Amino acid sequence: MVFKLVERAPSRWGAITVAQLEQVAFLGSMLDATRADNNAAYQARQAGQRREADLHAAPFG
Repeated sequence: MVFKLVERAPSRWGAITVAQLEQVAFLGSMLDATRADNNAAYQARQAGQRREADLHAAPFG
């Protein structure tokens, strides 16, 4: 088996900035928190209780 090494094509979107990485980290943490809230709400519902999950965030811009 022969492998050919080639150069990676440049991205058409350009370089990823620190601000974009921070936004990704923030949105990832919001997703984790939402997942945890939804799991807790589901478990409460299974136990006959009530729990609501809300998520609020200011828009980026």
